[in-house]
Amino acid sequence: MDLYDPGYRGQEVLHPPYDSADLLTPEELQHLRALYAGEVTLVDRWVGFLLDRIETLGLWEDTAIIFTTDHGFYLGEHGWVAKSLIRENYQQYLPLYPEVAHIPLFIRVPGIAPGRSAALVQPVDLTATILDLAGASPREEVEGRSLLPLLRGQAQQVRNLAISSPTIRTPQTAVPHPAARSSITDGEWLLICGSQANAADSQEETRAVDSIRRDVAVMEENEIAPQLYDLHADPGCLRNVLEEHREVAERLHCGYVAFLEDHGVPEEHLRFFRNLPD
Repeated sequence: MDLYDPGYRGQEVLHPPYDSADLLTPEELQHLRALYAGEVTLVDRWVGFLLDRIETLGLWEDTAIIFTTDHGFYLGEHGWVAKSLIRENYQQYLPLYPEVAHIPLFIRVPGIAPGRSAALVQPVDLTATILDLAGASPREEVEGRSLLPLLRGQAQQVRNLAISSPTIRTPQTAVPHPAARSSITDGEWLLICGSQANAADSQEETRAVDSIRRDVAVMEENEIAPQLYDLHADPGCLRNVLEEHREVAERLHCGYVAFLEDHGVPEEHLRFFRNLPD
């Protein structure tokens, strides 16, 4: 941590509030970022140690390596810290902007030349990829797509959309909560949208993060409404351009609904997602 915030003498923020970034002073927020950077440096060091050991053991030429993570963490971006709002009795999901949803993925396979790909992939694709590497046929319930054609240069993409989302349906969920928004991207645009239900009609509870039971509620100051961002012109997703590009939002939303249909979401839940509000 001292690499990134030397001489800090303020309050430690080892477990920051899952809430507004305004609850931290500018110095505390900078220290939080330094702690995160320090953790990244630590992981980088020990992943390097692991790779060195694979090589010294003589396993480098017959070992596939996949490096990824689960999600990011807001460090003041969009005015928030962490990945959701958590207060004494209530919790609220936050929109999944790229800082949280766009995660690292490195795959190294012996015999395949290194390179980069702009293709959209999802964590669910890793299972299919590993099975393909092992020469095994995927079971019917494996919904991912093998990434080996991408790695070998035999394909430019394996899917048209990538979707990130908190849980929007369980057997116990009668009305999906509008704060549980999905992020839908085609690589150029990002649409954030969710259930069109009234929050008052959704009686949902959660034990997310710390296992304490809380009711899911809306605690954002702004109205929960769809958002659209141009990822090339605005990679930080600071300007909602849904009104100017309604046709793009409608196209992405149609793909989202088709995805839910393909994955068997019943109409009793799907009806809350079929329309994109004005």
